Amino acid sequence: MSIREIKRLIKLMSDDEFLGLPKIIEMQKKAVPLLQKLLMDSEQASFIHQRALICLGEIGADEGFDTASSYLSSPDPVFRIAAARAIVKIHPHKAAELLMDNLDDEDISACNVKIQCLAASGQTRAKPLLNRLKRNCKDPFIRRSASLAVKHLSQEEQT
Repeated sequence: MSIREIKRLIKLMSDDEFLGLPKIIEMQKKAVPLLQKLLMDSEQASFIHQRALICLGEIGADEGFDTASSYLSSPDPVFRIAAARAIVKIHPHKAAELLMDNLDDEDISACNVKIQCLAASGQTRAKPLLNRLKRNCKDPFIRRSASLAVKHLSQEEQT
C-alpha cells in the first residue's frame, strides 16, 4: 500500500461529481485496504471519508463491513447515512441486525435512511420493530418511512 496509490485514490474521489467511482469499483478488493487507511486518516476532508464509505459499499467486499459499520455511531449524520447504505450493500443480513440496534437516531434524515436500508435488506424479522416505530414515533416523517418499510418487507415475504 503505497502513498502513490492513496494519492491516486484521493484524486479519483476529489472531483465534484465523483466521476472516479467506477474506477475505484474496478479496483475491487485491492481498494479496500486503501479506503480503510483513508478512513483512519483524520486529516482527510470529511467528503473523502464519506466517499470512502460509499466506495466500500459499492465494492461490496466483506473486508469493508466492519470498517463501514463502525461509522453507524459517528457523531456526523452524513457518515451514519453513508455507513448504513454501505453495510446493507456489503452484507444485508448482518446489516439488518446492526440497523435494528441503531434506529434511535436523533437525526431524522439518518433515521429515515436506516429505515430504508433495513427495508432494502429484505429481513422480514425487522417488521415488529418497524411496526413499533410506526406506532410510537412522534415524528410523522419517520412513522411514514417505517410504514413504507413494513409494506416493502411484506411484499418481499410474499415473493
